[in-house]
Amino acid sequence: MIKQEIIETKPAEEILQVITEGTAAVTGGDFFRSLVRCLAMALQVRYAFVTECTDVTMTRVRTLAFVKNQEISENIEFDLAGTPCERVIGGDVVYYPEKLEDFFPGRNGLEAYLGIPLFDSTGRILGHLAVTNDGPMMLQARDMTVIKIFAARAGAELERKQAQEALQKAHDELERRVEERTAELLEANRRLQQEISERQKLIEELDAFAHTVAHDLQNPLSIINAYIELLQARWPTQAERQRAVQIIAQNGQRMTRIVKELLLLARMRQTDIARQPLDMTSIVQEALQRLLMMIDEKQAELILPETWPVALGHAPWVEEVWANYLCNALKYGGAQPRIELGAALQADGMVRFWVKDNGSGLKPEEQARVFTPFTRFDQACAEGVGLGLSIVKRIVEKLGGQVGVESQGQPGCGCTFYFTLPAKPRRGLNSRSVQVKDFF
Repeated sequence: MIKQEIIETKPAEEILQVITEGTAAVTGGDFFRSLVRCLAMALQVRYAFVTECTDVTMTRVRTLAFVKNQEISENIEFDLAGTPCERVIGGDVVYYPEKLEDFFPGRNGLEAYLGIPLFDSTGRILGHLAVTNDGPMMLQARDMTVIKIFAARAGAELERKQAQEALQKAHDELERRVEERTAELLEANRRLQQEISERQKLIEELDAFAHTVAHDLQNPLSIINAYIELLQARWPTQAERQRAVQIIAQNGQRMTRIVKELLLLARMRQTDIARQPLDMTSIVQEALQRLLMMIDEKQAELILPETWPVALGHAPWVEEVWANYLCNALKYGGAQPRIELGAALQADGMVRFWVKDNGSGLKPEEQARVFTPFTRFDQACAEGVGLGLSIVKRIVEKLGGQVGVESQGQPGCGCTFYFTLPAKPRRGLNSRSVQVKDFF
């Protein structure tokens, strides 16, 4: 413990030598710690510290190095109001060799204080260097000169430190901006590549569509033209007239389906919709109503659940999905199609809907291509331009789900076509076997 008596200070030359040797080879935090340690040792004082201002109003400082009883202590931060440091930060050299308590009561027994402001190269105050003691501290004029020299050195080091920190901050900010800009460019490039890929895919699809539509429209158009010429060339019988009109109407409907498929495909590319809870019972019945004549003609047996889980989607589009799946099941099912519809809530928060038929099924290589535009496997039964399942895929993916098919590729085992949509869990499903007449 430092004795509470007037301490005979060392000569200025010895103070200069101690501090110089202690700080010559260090910078930054090491410099400030070495400075206050050497200063406290040379002056034989209890406390020595160097600070920097923490706010633009210069009302608060934090220590960069703090020595207590010749040992480096943890840095502190404090308000200047009511302390001798307040005057120092105001620009004055403040020196109380003794009786500090008379001027600043409540200083915890401290008797002497010396504070010197630290300036940068422009004269701006950055902080201060201070020593304080619990006994008198008598300094000669040359001692003060030496201490001021090191205060100037501390100011220069503090200016360098703050400039380095500002440079590092600017560097970090620049790196952050570069990273952000790089991420933006990568995202823009990803979107561009995706758009290029989608456009290339669209070009390929349109090219395939042009060839396929030209071929498929040519056939019904040729039939229509042939029967129109027949009606114009001679006076047909009533039966022939009715037959001609029926064939013209059927082929006109085929052409209408081709155009509707193309329009739906175009709308999906341009339309953003909000997903809403679906009344799947009504949607399925609407789809079945569209296929009623085909169901009657095929004498199909349909198995439906009594209830459906609530899924999110866009009702007109989901109806199109059901209509496509059901139409395919009726076309490619067994001699007397047996078609089962169902749904199951999955662990991932999606509902899996399916249509299962009893047809000849699909081979693995056919399953891999079945959702590709303009793909048809049974040319004898196929109608349209092969857009149906590709449209289904686009609809479901745009609604946040997926499509798929499962088949053993064996006659009678059929296929199970499914699609998923975001779901809200509801009660389980009970199935029953019904005929068309039971629900229409």
